[in-house]
Amino acid sequence: MKILCTDLEGTLAPEIWQELGEHLNIPELNLTTRDIPNFEDLMRQRMETLKTNEIKFSEIKKFLASIEMKILCTDLEGTLAPEIWQELGEHLNIPELNLTTRDIPNFEDLMRQRMETLKTNEIKFSEIKKFLASIEPFEGAKKFLSALKNKYQVVIVSDTFYELGLPVVEKLGNYPILCHHLEIEDDYISGYEKRQDNPKKSVIQGFSKMNFECFCIGDSYNDIQMIDEAKGAFIFAPDEIKKSRPDIISFDNYKDLQNHLLK
Repeated sequence: MKILCTDLEGTLAPEIWQELGEHLNIPELNLTTRDIPNFEDLMRQRMETLKTNEIKFSEIKKFLASIEMKILCTDLEGTLAPEIWQELGEHLNIPELNLTTRDIPNFEDLMRQRMETLKTNEIKFSEIKKFLASIEPFEGAKKFLSALKNKYQVVIVSDTFYELGLPVVEKLGNYPILCHHLEIEDDYISGYEKRQDNPKKSVIQGFSKMNFECFCIGDSYNDIQMIDEAKGAFIFAPDEIKKSRPDIISFDNYKDLQNHLLK
């Protein structure tokens, strides 16, 4: 068991002084350690600003109760970036790798088929890894996530694997990702280790137990399990998936989804 020591403001929650400055319409309170690195100088400026504007702590305390950080749990493939296995299948000209959870909803069956296909075609992981660097996020995906940073903590919840997904996640802004691990032996994918059963559903249940409000987005059948645990929406989902769950709101562009999340 390791310990993760994390910052709060700007990492897990909005910058409190910036939120307060916007609420009170006092620009001087928007400054942070990014603007004035010396903490003593920064606090001196803040206290002088509060005194000059006659801001009582009771007023600040009342506002602080209104600040909350929601979590956006987003799928990766088909939502923020192309389907990695499909991209690999096209690159290698192996049609069997083009299948996804839209085609084979059962994850274990899908992965069994993929590994057998790679073994049959003698595809080494080093070859796969080299290709992964060429995969780019969807146009507008990085801007979409960045626009939400003051209201949502973004967590990517995916049925991909760290070994496959991290290159494109780095291009999106290096958000936390919860996914699975591949087992590599002698430069071949020999197996995989699932993070847990019902992984997407379990993530939302875990956040809910910590009293976080989640909003979940995805494009496929396996995203429904997390959407059903919280509020959520489809993005870029094909018609058959949208028709299977007409009760789930659906979007076909980031701008409309962004407006929905920030309203």
